[in-house]
Amino acid sequence: MRSLLFILLFIPLLINGQHVCGADEYNQKFIDANPKKYQQIEKDLQDFLKYRHKKSGSIVLPVVYHVVWHDTVHNLHDSILHAQLEVLNECFNLENGDTTILTDTLKNLPGNFGIRFELAHTDPSGNPTNGITRTYTSNLSFSYSNNAVKFDSLGGKNAWDPKLYLNIWVAELGGGLLGYSQFPGGPILTDGNVIDYAVTGNRMYPWTYGPNYAMGRVLVHEIGHWLNLYHPWWGGGASWCGDDGVDDTGIQDGPTFPNAGCPDTSFSNCTPSEREIVKIYMDYCGDSCMVMFTEGQVERGLASLYTYRQTMIDSFTPNPPVDTPELIKEGYKIFPTITSGEVNIQWGEDITPKTIKVYDLKGSIVHTSTVGMVKETKINLSKLSNGLYLLHVLGANDEIFSQKITIAKGNPFGTELEKEEGKEK
Repeated sequence: MRSLLFILLFIPLLINGQHVCGADEYNQKFIDANPKKYQQIEKDLQDFLKYRHKKSGSIVLPVVYHVVWHDTVHNLHDSILHAQLEVLNECFNLENGDTTILTDTLKNLPGNFGIRFELAHTDPSGNPTNGITRTYTSNLSFSYSNNAVKFDSLGGKNAWDPKLYLNIWVAELGGGLLGYSQFPGGPILTDGNVIDYAVTGNRMYPWTYGPNYAMGRVLVHEIGHWLNLYHPWWGGGASWCGDDGVDDTGIQDGPTFPNAGCPDTSFSNCTPSEREIVKIYMDYCGDSCMVMFTEGQVERGLASLYTYRQTMIDSFTPNPPVDTPELIKEGYKIFPTITSGEVNIQWGEDITPKTIKVYDLKGSIVHTSTVGMVKETKINLSKLSNGLYLLHVLGANDEIFSQKITIAKGNPFGTELEKEEGKEK
């Protein structure tokens, strides 16, 4: 429940000291400038939903992170960006375990996008890439007002072709802004998502704003906007009792902040009053409280993806595969998968490996070692550059198992990650 005083005190970037998303204010200027364009986008989306076009196969979106930094703390290590990508893949595939906080009345609401996010392996010029760019800037911080983070000429970084890549800018944002995203319909060269460096990753770092923003779900929220999902109070004017175009989210009269204590639901001050579904990624309730997209949000988001960003889906080609026979998934352990160099490999009695090979993103072999009559071994990859690699363990003729690993030398959290991952295994 929100009071009239609360509404009157609202300002775009900072509400009662709360950190917020700037997507509404950022996109409104584009909508006001060309309302017919946005009406057509919405009509195409609704037509897609009406006729229930069936799409088969998985959806993979190529991601490029643009890290724009002034202080070295802004220049997040690769491993933190990889961890953030894992959060996206969990949340957009309903693989996050904390949906257990949903009560019986809410357990049937979660939907599964079935979208996988992968770092781009080829840049716009066709060269191999790790999907991360890094740009030093003299700007102390950025906002959505001039979109400077998205332009080389303004101290940011130009987008990679937004029709082919999901661009994510990571930088220091000012004024309590956590992030902002562009709805379908804005200028193509600025299409993508912007997120504050301090809420990127999957855990509490020394610079994180606090536990409410320590699970990487701010970017989940922003990509929701990129998929044409609105805040549940969108378009309501002074009363905030708007319509997000989704039937199962309820009409809200404003955001629910973390200090509300993560209620199951609340009731709006709208007329008529409706039950508000709080625990969704598109609210402001905090990372540990936002645990789902509803089925209605998934339907809308997928319809938007297929009607507005089909090119990105169609043009994506997976990372060039290395010849890999069917893998044995049980009876082995490889850890840590994020490492500064050393990797431990263990296997069971029924597995007889002969050779270990490590491939880079181009498919080139960068490490080879033989395996003796043992049940575990350790390899040292500290001579390799930071990045993503594919480790294969082979028997006499065929591959036995495979694992992606990330080399993260110089990561201030690398040792901690290695120890924790080893314990998990």
